[in-house]
Amino acid sequence: MYLAMYLLVGPVMSCLWYIGLRGASNLREPLLSQCTNKHIQSYNRATVLSVISLVQSLYSIANKLLLGWLAEYNLPLALFVMGVVIVIGAVIFRLSSADNDPHFPKL
Repeated sequence: MYLAMYLLVGPVMSCLWYIGLRGASNLREPLLSQCTNKHIQSYNRATVLSVISLVQSLYSIANKLLLGWLAEYNLPLALFVMGVVIVIGAVIFRLSSADNDPHFPKL
């Protein structure tokens, strides 16, 4: 969606894209929670979820600082960079068939 925002920047489109991003984020949370809890043993679930939350917070801080600085100079470029980061992350961290493998190590 960020790559689409890069191409279609304007006041009306920005509002529509923001609403779409928030909706997609809210739909994604239960799915990610289910997948995460499926692969974490119950005896260390709290610790692993805390570490995941910490990493997400650190990424969010760095991301917002960098993109905020970049958006001051060129908003479409900041949106393009965010889209590229998401695509690269999706390729690197994609789910594989190992997620269905009973021999796949659980955290």
